[in-house]
Amino acid sequence: MKFILFLASLLLAGCATTHNQSIRVSGIGSNFENARHDAFTKAIEYKMGTLVLSERETHNFKLVKNDISVFSSGYIDKYNIVSETTNGKLVSVTVDVTVSDSKIKDRLLGSGTNLKELEGERHHVQYSSYMHDRIQGDKILDIVLRDYPSRAYVLTQGMHEFKLDAHRNALLRIPYKMNWNYNYIVSLNEALSILQDGSNGFMKPSPGVITVMAKDPKNLVLGKKDVYKFNDMNRVHSVNDSFTGFNEARIQLVIKNKQLNEVYKKCYESNSINGNKQSFYNLGNNFVVYGNQQDQGVLNIPISPNSTLNSVLKDSYRVELSIVNLEKCSAKH
Repeated sequence: MKFILFLASLLLAGCATTHNQSIRVSGIGSNFENARHDAFTKAIEYKMGTLVLSERETHNFKLVKNDISVFSSGYIDKYNIVSETTNGKLVSVTVDVTVSDSKIKDRLLGSGTNLKELEGERHHVQYSSYMHDRIQGDKILDIVLRDYPSRAYVLTQGMHEFKLDAHRNALLRIPYKMNWNYNYIVSLNEALSILQDGSNGFMKPSPGVITVMAKDPKNLVLGKKDVYKFNDMNRVHSVNDSFTGFNEARIQLVIKNKQLNEVYKKCYESNSINGNKQSFYNLGNNFVVYGNQQDQGVLNIPISPNSTLNSVLKDSYRVELSIVNLEKCSAKH
């Protein structure tokens, strides 16, 4: 079982709210670059606040994973080194820093102050700190996306039937119901709400939009529609790629013997994946998650006299359905 907790906390709430106002911070490191980076990190966290994500995973009631990630959205616009001191192997710097929100509209990190002069060092810091922000944010989104599809859906297996047809073939029929896991929808919404960067203003559409429509099963009222706008298309493509290709959802059938060893395994497409019903999602730059969509169907598994399944039928004891990705299904069983 996996638990994901998002906690947004504003540091030093009494600080100035104007993002173009410089602040003075100090940093420590093994060299000047590391000390400056430490100061920049503190400045961004001071002005923009931090997000703490705790990822815990248990197996057989034992904690097997306990990771904590910290994310703060912003980049360094301007800075001025006030002082630099060395004490043994440590370097300390004091810097006046101006922090800007990373939710840039036109991807303009800075402009020159002279027609011919290029502020290379400043632009390098701007771009480096911006990319650091992007990479940290990508890690937050990746934690949620890598749970797709195994934890994104709830699969309910119905009572199976064993039948015979007119041609002496047997048929194993297994009803199923498949719908979104609302806890996964909550985690996806929280990540997207923090990372969206595309509010460009009236009549200025964003290159990418992700829409999530879902209803809390515990709530009797209608569901809600959350829209997230992105200028950073890499984020939209990450979501798109995580739902498609070799990561596309499949229903996996596993038959086990009395020793609970696998004797037969095969994958099937759900009706909402193979096009027989409305899909769970719609792809493209305007990505839509239909969180209220459900899929009900029946897996019909024929068993002929010379089939592999018939050869293991007498040893069959349990039949289990689960959600896996296409990559796992493509591997030889």
